[in-house]
Amino acid sequence: MWITDGTGAGTHIVKDLYPGVCSSFPGSFCNLGNGQFVFSAYKPESGYELWVSNGSSSGTHLLADIQSGLCSSSPWGMTAVSGGKALFWATSADKGTELFVTDGTAGGT
Repeated sequence: MWITDGTGAGTHIVKDLYPGVCSSFPGSFCNLGNGQFVFSAYKPESGYELWVSNGSSSGTHLLADIQSGLCSSSPWGMTAVSGGKALFWATSADKGTELFVTDGTAGGT
């Protein structure tokens, strides 16, 4: 995942979520309005899951492994709503594809 201020000098990698030649395919970014954003990204041990970042390497981590194991919850359709929250669709084994909400914390997802 990269960040930029629009200049070459201000463009750099935030964190290599899946080191090596493969990609984590980060996407569906959604600003929570509290200095954090959530997004979907891939890692082999978790699949496509929900991540959170404050724009720094140390502040970027897996937020929720909604569909635990190698299968993915594939969070998508991230939409900011009031109160620093985001709505999104994800799939879990026990509920199927449903609407989820997050405030950027594990307990608030």
